[in-house]
Amino acid sequence: MRNITTLTFSVRSYEVGHNGTVLHGSIMNYLEEGAVQASNRAGYNDDWFEQHGYLWLVRKWFVHYLKPIYLNDILTLQTWISDFRRVQSHREYVLLRGDEMVVRARANWVFIHRDTMRPARLLSEFEVNYGPIPDEPLEPIRTKLAEVTSVQAVLYQFPYEVRYEEIDRAKHVNNAHYVRWVENNIMQILRSCGLNLLDIVIESHELEYHHSAQLGDTVLVQSQIVGFNSNRLSWQHKLLHSETQQTIAVAESITCLKHSMIDPILDHLCMN
Repeated sequence: MRNITTLTFSVRSYEVGHNGTVLHGSIMNYLEEGAVQASNRAGYNDDWFEQHGYLWLVRKWFVHYLKPIYLNDILTLQTWISDFRRVQSHREYVLLRGDEMVVRARANWVFIHRDTMRPARLLSEFEVNYGPIPDEPLEPIRTKLAEVTSVQAVLYQFPYEVRYEEIDRAKHVNNAHYVRWVENNIMQILRSCGLNLLDIVIESHELEYHHSAQLGDTVLVQSQIVGFNSNRLSWQHKLLHSETQQTIAVAESITCLKHSMIDPILDHLCMN
């Protein structure tokens, strides 16, 4: 039986964006808070990590946004550990509105020595305190298009200077901000094609972190459409340090266009 941590909360006004739905960066914060609370309940709070010299860092996210979420919605977050693998673990997330699933996600967390920032072997006690661990394969999470038609559109690049408020307790950019940067690129690019923002629905992200971004860094966020299927676009993103060109993160996204044709958009993006 899964050891499920459950949180229930209401959507606040400052978490809602231009179209009246919750911003995906806010959803990422919900998921992160779920992991923190689950760790607290397992006996591993901030003081424990500080005293023992460890921390958990997200290496990869898989997030599928199934339904829009609105102001004052009452949400229930369920989260549990699905496996342990030497120095890392997968954590599952389900976000519900009543009985309706609105978000399905998975994070790959790596256990880290705080001083060296290198991976540490998981403690044997984790399987008891975080567990029990389900003996079942990981459920697929839809972050890629099926039967995609490949295209090679223009590569767009936007610079982002890391701000003070984006730095978290681990002393680097919080993982939710990378989602905000990627989505800003998507919206900027599609707006350049004349699309109304209300016609654009971002359905999923798959995001892998390679190196951290620090206060004052300039991050180059590169985005490109690489395929389509019906009214959906498949994107690839690369986030680079502007000075060293070091890869900070890579990502993939799916967007759905509600009232617009794909062909004119691809024609525009492949010409300019």
